[in-house]
Amino acid sequence: MNEEDSDLEKEFRELLEAETFVDLDKLRDLSRHGIPEALRGEVWKYLLSVASPDKSEEVTKLKRLRKSYDAVNKKVIVRIKREIYATYFDQKTMKTRAFAGLPEKQLLFEQVLMAYFYYHDVPYDQGFIFVLAPFVRSIVKNLRVVDLEHDIYYSFQALMSKLHPLFLISPELNYEGELITSIVRSLTLVIVAKLQMLFRHTQPDLHAYFEREEIEPNEWALNWIRYLLSAELPLNCVSRLWDTYFASNDLDLHPYVCLSVLQHHHETLMELEYSEICFYLSNLPEMNMDHIIKQAHNIRALVKARDWL
Repeated sequence: MNEEDSDLEKEFRELLEAETFVDLDKLRDLSRHGIPEALRGEVWKYLLSVASPDKSEEVTKLKRLRKSYDAVNKKVIVRIKREIYATYFDQKTMKTRAFAGLPEKQLLFEQVLMAYFYYHDVPYDQGFIFVLAPFVRSIVKNLRVVDLEHDIYYSFQALMSKLHPLFLISPELNYEGELITSIVRSLTLVIVAKLQMLFRHTQPDLHAYFEREEIEPNEWALNWIRYLLSAELPLNCVSRLWDTYFASNDLDLHPYVCLSVLQHHHETLMELEYSEICFYLSNLPEMNMDHIIKQAHNIRALVKARDWL
């Protein structure tokens, strides 16, 4: 850790260790540019309103949440167990390295997801595993899993409450043309339509190339929107991106982040064919997320200036 990183972590610790009250405004401002990995899980709890900034209420709130969580009658859901293993713990998969050597986290995935479905009337979606993974990785870092299962659950639930409308449709729905009745009825497809329109305006050559290769939006954009890129990006990149989302409470930036990612990989994508493009867009490489986020803000400013919405 260099001196600058050490000073940054010290600033975060001073805010988190305040005796009576965590200054949430300062914490948000500091978090927008990235959170030290060792503190990310704890900071996310405040940004997602899982932990109370008032230290006098914090213990009471946590006890209430944990009592509610522990009341869940956890059923064995075979499909969830199988897909968790196949996604992050099967040695044949690309994402295994994120949780290598930590088999206890597999059980944590299972318990948190089963609790979530016990309390929420939503259809199961494999994407929930991807959305949960950054919380598991960040919150349990350097700490015992058993002590923080509740915190992971309520952090995950806080984000899912924002994403909930995106999971109320079938991912197999087709997208054709401009905004039509079926799209208007679905928040996800409205956002996908918006993304496609802005893609056409901001990167016409790449958009035209996708059309020539017959790359449909459902083959990449739908998952990019629904899972906040958690299924496609390496976990450390997802965590950095979510620092900004949680700190600014600005998920509306996400479509512009998607455009920024496409722009960043423009040259590579233009050299690929259909099957290669689909694979690449589902397995994005490491990238500088500070640059991606900065460019997303620039794209949003351009769209506003050109009145493309």
